[in-house]
Amino acid sequence: MTDYMRKSTNDSFREQQKAMRAQMKERARERLVDEFCELLSHSESEHLKWKQAAIDLMEGLYMVWMSQRVTNGEGSPASFRELVARGCTILHMHIPANPHACVYKASLRRGIRRAPFFDRYLLQMERNPAGCILSRYIGK
Repeated sequence: MTDYMRKSTNDSFREQQKAMRAQMKERARERLVDEFCELLSHSESEHLKWKQAAIDLMEGLYMVWMSQRVTNGEGSPASFRELVARGCTILHMHIPANPHACVYKASLRRGIRRAPFFDRYLLQMERNPAGCILSRYIGK
């Protein structure tokens, strides 16, 4: 096998892996949004608690906001602030003064100590494709 053929085979294999990883990320994003939408349908009286950092919750709510799947009372896509208020109320958390700053801080997280929430969610989805992952972050 020539070097050209070997390089060509390796390149196509890498491209396939990259495409599969992109598909997995998209499925994880859709599933995370589905789980958060379901969470937002709960009542405050259920006494749910978020067991992770508030910044993780803001990152998840931001993904829901970007999907524009949740509407407000007027039928328009809910604002990010409305989603934050609803999520924090359901989970009995303090509403951050600037939720966009939390999302910005979350986007800067890289490294070993604390990966972004979505990356951790994706890893757990790969390990347990059938389970409800978000429920691990919520307690009573």
